[in-house]
Amino acid sequence: MAWLWAVLLLLPALGCNGYASSGVNGDAMIPAPSARQLHWQRKELLMFLHFGVNTYTGREWGLGNENPNIFQPVDLNTTQWVETAKQAGFKEMILVVKHHDGFFLFPNQYTNHTVQFSSWRDYKGDVASDFIKSCKALDMDPAFYLSPWDRNYYNMTWKPSYNAFYEKTEEWLVTHYGPFYELWWDGANAVANRSGLYEWSTWLDILRKNQPDAVGGGCGGWAGSYDCGPDTAWIKNENGIAPETVWSWHAASVEFPSPDNVPVYAPYFCDVSIRPGWFWHENQNDKLKSLSELVDIYFQSVGRNCNLQLNVPPNQKGLLQDGDVKRVLEFGDYLSKMYAKDYAAGADVAASSAVDDHPAKNILDADLDSFWQASADDKKMTVTLQFSQDAAADMFNVIMVQEYLPGGQRISGHTVSMSTDGHTWTSLVTATTVGQKRLHLLSSPMAVPKFVQFQVTSTAMNSTSPALSRFSLLMAEPITE
Repeated sequence: MAWLWAVLLLLPALGCNGYASSGVNGDAMIPAPSARQLHWQRKELLMFLHFGVNTYTGREWGLGNENPNIFQPVDLNTTQWVETAKQAGFKEMILVVKHHDGFFLFPNQYTNHTVQFSSWRDYKGDVASDFIKSCKALDMDPAFYLSPWDRNYYNMTWKPSYNAFYEKTEEWLVTHYGPFYELWWDGANAVANRSGLYEWSTWLDILRKNQPDAVGGGCGGWAGSYDCGPDTAWIKNENGIAPETVWSWHAASVEFPSPDNVPVYAPYFCDVSIRPGWFWHENQNDKLKSLSELVDIYFQSVGRNCNLQLNVPPNQKGLLQDGDVKRVLEFGDYLSKMYAKDYAAGADVAASSAVDDHPAKNILDADLDSFWQASADDKKMTVTLQFSQDAAADMFNVIMVQEYLPGGQRISGHTVSMSTDGHTWTSLVTATTVGQKRLHLLSSPMAVPKFVQFQVTSTAMNSTSPALSRFSLLMAEPITE
């Protein structure tokens, strides 16, 4: 198995957690998620909110010398932000409270490049406070992005005192706004390898001490050589697309190495903006991604075992633009309709084997903590669904499979086949990993057949007893725009 370890150690990664043990039998060396990681990974849809001085200057990367008084979100309504995300099915919202320009959306006694130096709200503005209150009121998980690079403090010339400055500002953020669920670090910097000077372990200690339920995440640095973390991993592009094969465990990041280079559990996210830029610009109001583009991205991110972080930036008034809101709600409505009816529900289910208390029928309920598990000596590892004659009137074009992740991600190969008699099988899908969710979009809708069979064809490190939480047949309607 030396080749597998070699491949894994070449992959980008973040995080350091535990290994699969109780609840699922099999190889105990398969890395498993922590409670905070599992909570995060099951969210699937997260909204990014880039907001700051760049919203008013037209820049994407600010210079750090902006006048704080240009920040004037006179109609700020964070409840509008959260209501939009909530209605569309998003489970977490990540507010950029400091981008690379170093401007803070919350009061910071250690700098004058902050919202408290804007006349907005009589120099008493605090966007982070409004945001947290709206999230709490509407039962949305809040999160923050706090850029390590700070062009106001050190720009292109490193100042060793910066680490202490960042620690003090992070300490304020994690202790003044109540619980939040992710701190997003960013390795981006205009100087190669500058991110290597940051005191990542100290920053993580501050987060763990004060926000124990929050994952530490973020994305790459210079040429993708820095990955931040350690609890999540960046897919290393900003187009929202993941590769066909995605493992939630892999090599650790540069910032948070693991002892002896042992692979760690750190699920991936795909980040992408609904607009060409990350910040709101008026000349991009008519350049939104179409509904079909967003749905394609969803299938190639969430549908490939990644969370999708969709950026929807507030405008200069402090509101989500009307067109952006409309598109986000269209997107959420489309997904809601796709998941509204599961055509696999009601089927009779049989398996080649099953561990006690984990029968095959569990894959048809909505509880991700109930699952089917193959026995350790099962070499076939199949689940077969048999449908009534009435089901033939139903049409589907999406096959959804979800793995039971508390036991670690194990499935490395799987197939889905159909049959009219239970003996002769026609392949519908041949694929690799499953993870939190795998969505297979067929080329065209088809009637529900008499039999559908899911088979695990291979597992990571030849581990035994893979476990499946959900198997569904769905219908994704054609999009006309």
